[in-house]
Amino acid sequence: MKKKLGLGLTLALVAGLLSVAPTAMAAQGDVTVPTTGVVTGNVTQGHCIDGSVHGGIDIHNSLRTSITAGAAGTVITVVNSSSKTGFGTQVIIDHGNGYTTQYGHMIDGSPTVREGQKVTQGQQIGLMGSTGKSTGSHLHFEVRINGTSQSGLSSYFPCDKQVTQGARIDWAFPGFTQATQSGFQTALHVNTGQLWSAGQIVNAQNWGMNLRPGTNPSITKVAGGYQMAAQLADGRLWTGGALGNKTWDLGMKDKTSPAITTLANGGFQVAVQTNTGVLWSVGDAGNRNWSVGMMADTSPAITAYGNSYALAAQTNTGALWQLGAAGDKAWDVGMKAGTSPSIAAVNGGVEIAVQANTGVLWTVGAAYDKAWDLGMDPASSPSITALASGDFEVAVQTNSHQLWTVGAVNKAWNVGMMPGTSPSITSVPGGFETAAHVNTGALWTMGNAVEQAWDIGLKPGSSPAIG
Repeated sequence: MKKKLGLGLTLALVAGLLSVAPTAMAAQGDVTVPTTGVVTGNVTQGHCIDGSVHGGIDIHNSLRTSITAGAAGTVITVVNSSSKTGFGTQVIIDHGNGYTTQYGHMIDGSPTVREGQKVTQGQQIGLMGSTGKSTGSHLHFEVRINGTSQSGLSSYFPCDKQVTQGARIDWAFPGFTQATQSGFQTALHVNTGQLWSAGQIVNAQNWGMNLRPGTNPSITKVAGGYQMAAQLADGRLWTGGALGNKTWDLGMKDKTSPAITTLANGGFQVAVQTNTGVLWSVGDAGNRNWSVGMMADTSPAITAYGNSYALAAQTNTGALWQLGAAGDKAWDVGMKAGTSPSIAAVNGGVEIAVQANTGVLWTVGAAYDKAWDLGMDPASSPSITALASGDFEVAVQTNSHQLWTVGAVNKAWNVGMMPGTSPSITSVPGGFETAAHVNTGALWTMGNAVEQAWDIGLKPGSSPAIG
């Protein structure tokens, strides 16, 4: 196995820390500093020289200093003007969900982008100047929500602070779409029975709540960070994260786990098996009883599909069912007792991965139907994710207790897994990332983002989720 890069805590120490109050590292900023220089104005303090009212952030440096896009988006305004009124030469970028960023007082003729052009975070868009109502070379920068400048930026940009282009602004922007485009996060049922999350978005956090034995949390990236779903110790469904925390008045079946997905409108939807043995979905797309009886000890899967969602479940007959916006279908695939499907939106439809009752991996759906020549641990379930390439990748624990990924990339990872547990997989820039409960009892993440042994002990029999 590769070099251990964990959190620097022994498993015993982590177990002890889990009893303390929840703590977390600051989330990675959604927006980066667009230029290098000294802050000469902000919304709270006004213009630093005299305290006069100011609607954004001013950053001073010499003429022709580079200006870059603070976040990915679409250019909606490019003005080339040497006027001594207003913002002169400026660029405005739309980032979705009501967010725009503005870059004013550039050198006339310096914008390197055009209206309608898509730009990436950190891409150069112009050069610092003094056009418009300006008394010296500087950038006027704003982050707006529905046209309103965000005064919270002032906490990062106090007067006289030296700032550096590309640094991430330590400020949360609720509903900002950029946050869903980078990094991964895992949700964990740790060896004290509590819920933890760890990853690139927030290094490590103890959520301070006990989970039902035999259950696993689920996680999805959302604007501003991530959202989780878990079955609490009392059997109720809980959701929490960047979109708020809530305990749902919905009893869940013992030894089953929820599944969560991010919807196209930025909200989330959760699928569960209730304590009556029936499939339900709850969330921002509405609450629904699907009137489908599920096999005991199995959990449903959910994925965003168009403006809605699609579901997969093992029914109480042992068969695979697909339901929701991608169409309702009973697949002629018998599933292994006690295992659960996984679903992802691909190729204009959905693809589902299951452990068939023969003990091998099957994938069925819009991409292709295939029995993979890969025997699985009899108590484990596969996990599937759609890739940016339009293909998919599946993670499984084989019957030799090794981690494998198959699909666009077929690879046997040199990682021994804890018998009876299942890996999880998510797409990341450049490919995918997996999370697994290894045979030492700890969490490992492997793939295109980072290969790391996290010094966090997992509950025996539990499986991590990654999103």
